[in-house]
Amino acid sequence: MAPLTETEFWGELDALTQVYPGPVLAGASPVWASLARPAPLPPPGDWRQWLLIGGRGSGKTRAGAEWVRAMAAGAWPIARRPHGRIALIAETLGDAREVMIAGESGIVAASVGPRPVYEVSRRRLVFPNGAIAQLFSSDDPEALRGDQFDAAWGDEFPKWVHGEACFGNLQFGLRLGTRPRALFTTTPRPIPLLKRLIAEAGTVTTHMPTAENATKSGAGIPGGDGGALWRVAPRPAGAGRADAGGARGRAVRRGGDRRGAGAGGAGTAPGVRGGGSAGDGDGALGGLRHHRGGQGGGPSRPRSAR
Repeated sequence: MAPLTETEFWGELDALTQVYPGPVLAGASPVWASLARPAPLPPPGDWRQWLLIGGRGSGKTRAGAEWVRAMAAGAWPIARRPHGRIALIAETLGDAREVMIAGESGIVAASVGPRPVYEVSRRRLVFPNGAIAQLFSSDDPEALRGDQFDAAWGDEFPKWVHGEACFGNLQFGLRLGTRPRALFTTTPRPIPLLKRLIAEAGTVTTHMPTAENATKSGAGIPGGDGGALWRVAPRPAGAGRADAGGARGRAVRRGGDRRGAGAGGAGTAPGVRGGGSAGDGDGALGGLRHHRGGQGGGPSRPRSAR
């Protein structure tokens, strides 16, 4: 039998994802740590804060999304146990939702099998095992008071409206478990908070140049041609079903880019659920339904609208 071309391979893969249930696909999928380049993987050591500095298109969002997924699931070698309370902090709530959760490299797009559900009214992402990732905006640092977490991901924190206050309140909230940790992903900017974070004893800093991910960066990045931080060939344009109607395709299209559909509408959410309680991250995978929203992707809304 002749080997499949890339287009035929992705077409066959799309067909299989419609036949087999999520748990089977998740079990058959390689773990992120075996696919990724070394740069987006967590550094070794007993650090409290991991500062990942990278250029545009270097893959910071994908690295953060995979780290959060592994922490929530307790996936070795990134995590030793499930982390049930995770903070997601961005410049605005719209950025947190449209980039960190629903973006093309966000948590939902990176998920295989049962996906986490975004509860709009409670501003949180609930994972299939019950772990919760709560969204926070940098323009409301007081919202971080009183909460407690065992992990946190802060994206582009040099752009935070009240960076010092948010960072300080987060430090007080990182107190669950024996080794709470935080990841901060950002492009390099010469601000005092970034310099202070680099100098702190519990911080490990790594760098991820755009050039290292040039073959898989967006088309707007010099030398890039689209894709993710994998060591495999990117999916060719137009491969698979013409309507890209699979679950992963719908989640990616809904995510948009870093300044996607804005703050409003269920169509921009990766999943919507009315509420209810969740466990502390120790349950088995599965058990939460993923309710799909409509098609998002409208024009970007101004910052004030978010």
